[in-house]
Amino acid sequence: LTALVRAQPGVQDFPDPAPLISGRLRTVNGLPVDQLTLQGWGRRFRETRMASWFDRPPKGIDLVRGAWWQGRPASPEVSLDEHAAQALGLQPGGQLEWQAAARLVRARVVAIHRGELEFLFSPGALEGLPAAYVGRARVRAPDVPVLQKAVFDRYPTITVINAADVLEIVQQVVDQIAMVVRFISAFAILGGVIILAAGVAGTRFRRLREVTILKTLGATRGRVARIFSVEFLILGAVAGLMGSLLAYGLSSILLRRLMETHLDVHWAASAVAVVSTAALANLAGWVVSFRLLGRKPLEILRQE
Repeated sequence: LTALVRAQPGVQDFPDPAPLISGRLRTVNGLPVDQLTLQGWGRRFRETRMASWFDRPPKGIDLVRGAWWQGRPASPEVSLDEHAAQALGLQPGGQLEWQAAARLVRARVVAIHRGELEFLFSPGALEGLPAAYVGRARVRAPDVPVLQKAVFDRYPTITVINAADVLEIVQQVVDQIAMVVRFISAFAILGGVIILAAGVAGTRFRRLREVTILKTLGATRGRVARIFSVEFLILGAVAGLMGSLLAYGLSSILLRRLMETHLDVHWAASAVAVVSTAALANLAGWVVSFRLLGRKPLEILRQE
């Protein structure tokens, strides 16, 4: 299969397929997994997980601590992904027991790695167990159908999945979710503008007194307008900053808890959001306040 795939046109990269064996983690340093204090996503180690074996570090795996085994060790050894090691409290020198089918494998932790596979055993540790082999090929888009047909004709029982088709479906779902989010965001912004305008209108009498006092003391219409503009801009900028911080905080929690990924902060977009909010607040404030500048101080004082 490897030779067939690599011989096809358009194949840019095809590492050796990785064997995967399903099993369950039984003990960690002699303590049953059910008795471990596992939090959040760490509780998944009580369920069935996938393991593999390699004689040398595969492509895409970076060693963080410890050392990779040489050749075929006399007793089983294992390397753990750094997140799995942190959740299980394991370090190089620790022990774990892994059960696959009817076999119980006791292995010593010799390394901590960074990569997609959580448990990498030394050669011979999982020998003889039924395994599924999974490989990834990078192929030019026009040549994908040719590769799929060639593999199917030669090996009908092998499944070939075009990740581009899967990503296209995911992208469609994400686009629909984004459209709903944009609609809700636009509705929330409109509601915020109305609330802001209502808040400014509620303080209309106080602003009218301020305009009267300022004009009585000699302030020009332009100076009063600048004072109000600065006030509205500061209120809008503070609201935009707080909204951005809350949005990033909530997004970071959701991405870390649900999708197990990190959040990339786009400072330029955040700055645009803060500036836009300040400008919108200034506009909403002046919608209900611009008539105050035309009132004469004597008229207001007579009403008092």
